[in-house]
Amino acid sequence: MVTLAGGTSSYRAKPRPGTGPAHRADWKLALLLILPAAVGFIVFAAGPVLRGIYLSFTRFRILTPATWTGLDNYRRLLGDDVFWKSLGVTVQYVILSVVLGLAVSLATAVIMHRLTRSTVIRGLVLLPFLVSGVVAALV
Repeated sequence: MVTLAGGTSSYRAKPRPGTGPAHRADWKLALLLILPAAVGFIVFAAGPVLRGIYLSFTRFRILTPATWTGLDNYRRLLGDDVFWKSLGVTVQYVILSVVLGLAVSLATAVIMHRLTRSTVIRGLVLLPFLVSGVVAALV
């Protein structure tokens, strides 16, 4: 509280934002709400990725314990002609599928924008694209 020359004060200093009991309660609630997603990420994404990185430096068979080989697996991989061939095919496939996919999507969007503003007709035109993806995902 600030005292003025007359001895009275009507000014109270406001607490800084992000402090106080309400902020601590919000922080606890935020952590509680993030916890399921964080556990799912650790169990289903980060854990398997880290295990895969570890196993890439070992000689691993299903029924035997992993033995550390260091960078030997990567040395063999870089000298393998099949790896380089498959990498080239994969890069070609990704480039073609991305370029063609974007071109078809952009052309479809431009044509639909110029032909109609009706969401029903746009939905009917897009329905075959959506259904094929859903069916492929389910199969």
